[in-house]
This record gives sequence, structure tokens and C-alpha cells, in this order.
Amino acid sequence: MNEFIDLATEIGFPFVTIGLLRGRKKFIDFQFKNKKGIADFKDMIYIPRRKRIQLYSKNAVIMYFSAPTEIDTQFLYIDFLSIDKNPNTHKIFGSSENNCKRSVWNFIDSDFNCSRLMMGLCESDAGGWTAWPPHEHAEKREEVYVYFNMGNAFGVQCVYDNMDNPYDVAMIRDGDLISIPKGYHPNVGCPDGKISYIYCMVSKIPGDRNFMDLKIQEIYGDKFK
Repeated sequence: MNEFIDLATEIGFPFVTIGLLRGRKKFIDFQFKNKKGIADFKDMIYIPRRKRIQLYSKNAVIMYFSAPTEIDTQFLYIDFLSIDKNPNTHKIFGSSENNCKRSVWNFIDSDFNCSRLMMGLCESDAGGWTAWPPHEHAEKREEVYVYFNMGNAFGVQCVYDNMDNPYDVAMIRDGDLISIPKGYHPNVGCPDGKISYIYCMVSKIPGDRNFMDLKIQEIYGDKFK
């Protein structure tokens, strides 16, 4: 992004600034009505439906996601630091002992005033697993991962219902996107780096946004770790 953008929305959507260029953070200036601000690396902005926002940046990268909504909500700028220091929104799952310790930052959760979206960030330790134990939520919601801030590291993303006939087993690198309409979806990073991604889930039924409403693959236990 190296320009001025004027966005008008028909449906509510958040966007997240994830840009890095030659190791330097890039910022986005925004204006929503009379409100002006600066979005930093990993910050998110939620833009309600039927509203307009103006953005400007030099060489930043943004990702934006949208979902149908039938409700009118409020504009909200969500800075990463406030999410990071709040134990209700920054969760630690897994453990180092089984190599699945990871941080999850829930920006848009079931307490957020919107219809279908749930969104945040996830980051593993070097060489670690996330989305473990394998779980799926195809009846309730679909999901997208966008990998970022991984440098030269890579990971492997699995998507399957049947382990003998997976939908996808792919190398993933910085900037890749994977869609998960169904299936278990664990992933793992290489020893030289971490897995880091934006997750965006969209509920199929308005208001049905329970993050932990999922099905765990039976052979790997019955609790989300």
C-alpha cells in the first residue's frame, strides 16, 4: 500500500496492519468521520457496514476481511498492546513439553458487538505446533489463516477429515493464505522460526460465535490444549 484509499463498506469488516519492509514497521494513517489516528503493526480496525474510512500509508501491507451482517455496530480501533496485556484477550495454550505452546490474541471474540466474525492472531514457539490438538468446526464456521511476520521460516499446514486422504498438506511461508471450509487443521513451524498468522472465522449462523465450540479429533484427546 503506497497511496490514499477511500473505502466505503456495505458490510462490516475489520482490517489489520501487518506490513514490514526491510525490517522497518509501517504505519497507516486513518480517518473515520472526524476521528483520526494511526494504526501500528498488528493493530486492527473494525469498520461497520455502510460506513466510509480513509487510509494512507507508504509501503504498508494491510489485510481486510468481511462477513455478512444484519446489525449496525460501532467503529473501533483496537491496538495490539491493549490486547496483549489483557489476560482475557491474550491466551496461552499448550505447553513446551509437547511442543504446542502458543499465544492467541483474540481481537474480535464473542463479546465483541458484531454478527458473525471472530478474529485475532496466533504465534507459536520456534518449531512448534498450533491448532493442537487437531480440531474442526465445519458445521459452525469457516476459517482463513494468513501467515505473516515469519521471515525466512516456513511451516507445514494440514487440512483433513481422513488422514489417509487429506484435503491439503502444504508448505506455508510469509504472505501465504489458506482457506479452511472444513476439516482438522493443525500446523507446525520449522526449527528456525515460528508459525505466525491472522485467523478469521465466520459463523454460519448470526450470533453463533463460541470460540471453543469445536470438535477435537478423538485419537488426540478430548480437550483443547
